[in-house]
Amino acid sequence: MAINKTEKMICSPFSKGIFWVFINQELRSEPWLMERSWAVDFDNVNEDGWVVERAKEVIRFNLMLSDGQEASLRYEQRSGTLSYLLDAEPVLTQVSHPQTKRSWLIVKKNLPRLGEVRVFGLGENTPPMNKAGQTVVMWNMAPLMYKMGTTPMYQSYPVVICQYVDGPAFGIVFDNPCYSVFKFSADGKKISYYVRDMELNYFILLGPTLPEVMEQLTSLTGRLVPLPKRSLGYQQSRWSYTPSARVREIAASFRDRDIPCDAIYLDIDHMDHYKNFTWGEGFKDYRELINDLHAGGFKVITIVNPGLKLEPGYKPYDSGLSKGVFLVDKDGGYVTKVVWPGPSLFPDFLDPSVQKWWGEMISEFVKPGVDGIWCDMNEPATFDLRCTLPCDAVQKLSGTEKLPHEKVHNLYGMLMTKATYEGLLKNTRLPYVLTRSAYLGGQRYAVTWTGDNNSNWEHLRASVPMILNLGLSGQPVAGPDIGGYYGEPTPELYERWILQGALFPFSRTHTRRNTKDQEPLVVWRTS
Repeated sequence: MAINKTEKMICSPFSKGIFWVFINQELRSEPWLMERSWAVDFDNVNEDGWVVERAKEVIRFNLMLSDGQEASLRYEQRSGTLSYLLDAEPVLTQVSHPQTKRSWLIVKKNLPRLGEVRVFGLGENTPPMNKAGQTVVMWNMAPLMYKMGTTPMYQSYPVVICQYVDGPAFGIVFDNPCYSVFKFSADGKKISYYVRDMELNYFILLGPTLPEVMEQLTSLTGRLVPLPKRSLGYQQSRWSYTPSARVREIAASFRDRDIPCDAIYLDIDHMDHYKNFTWGEGFKDYRELINDLHAGGFKVITIVNPGLKLEPGYKPYDSGLSKGVFLVDKDGGYVTKVVWPGPSLFPDFLDPSVQKWWGEMISEFVKPGVDGIWCDMNEPATFDLRCTLPCDAVQKLSGTEKLPHEKVHNLYGMLMTKATYEGLLKNTRLPYVLTRSAYLGGQRYAVTWTGDNNSNWEHLRASVPMILNLGLSGQPVAGPDIGGYYGEPTPELYERWILQGALFPFSRTHTRRNTKDQEPLVVWRTS
């Protein structure tokens, strides 16, 4: 381990093919702080194979890669420069010490090797797929009718994959769940990372091939959870199929026409006035409905949002209040925001005891036979100008430590899916969770989709690069709303999207309220 005490920068091998850098400009150096991560398991540190060479001002960390090339991380203590060399040829250089500006930490890197560079990854983002020349923001939110170039989006995967054309590939993983910005030069050879924080873990994935980079990434952040077989089939959804008779009608239409479909989703209209963990007037026969759908070969997936209605007598609200699970502001009052059911409170999923409480409610709710949970609105999104929770809301870790929401904002959706996944584990060995929001490592708990897209050819074309960049960020199961969420596709557009969607890891039609029918049945009727 190399430590520059003046600049608060620590460098060390993490495991074979992965190098770790910790930066802390807040004059705190507790070991637990360096190794705090919700995306990376520091119990997996393994320095086998690394050789350390120390000189007066330079420390070299050397590793023989699988293809016989020697990787070397060179740290110059006086200048603070960190370089990655492959067979003595520079691949990546961190430009001097990390800079600080007000409340921002700035890390800049150059790619000095000759040859063109392509930049991929960065999770959920719109085309172009190659991010050279682009700016990408990491701050989970729900963009309204996003377009090409919209940033930020619903999810944050701060993973940069660099591929030299006719040369090596490597990756950089920035593990920081607060607001951050990536800026890439037009040739992809200059990377600037701005984060609104004074501490940062990041990891260099040495490659040197793209398959090896992906192996290193998923060994670092975790691999996809095992999924039930039917989750890979075609799935049908809309906002909303209601009442239960309409759900039965849709299911029968698929079977009558011998059209494959493995799951039907129930959006918020299955609830009692949009309250989580309830069934509304149109679904009084929900037990019979679930049994009938199962008999027809369908899985049943229901939606859950994080906001719980502020309503005395509503069981989840009363239980949460008694157990102290809800987020509070800096003055100790409950953070109240308007979402679908009206004024609502939000669980503090950073607290492990709150995750357990949520998981127990999930486990109880699915007992009638619900097969999976769809986590929505979990950026979290709210119906006000801020569009999310206040940055100074107080979140609790286990014990007495507290953090401002801003510092861990991008974790909210992932920790909700973690709690949901662990709740489902009480009922099944193969939980199924779909999430709109996620963070680095989110693939350990859920699959995802690309949010509220538009019914046009541009968004059909965008589906493929968006899914591929999610895959290159560690999330291999993703797909769009087939047909588009906003608007109504022409028969040709929908038919083409269905054909394209058959090849997606996650294949689901979904659309919004007050649009025409959007099922494959429509294609069959018009063909």
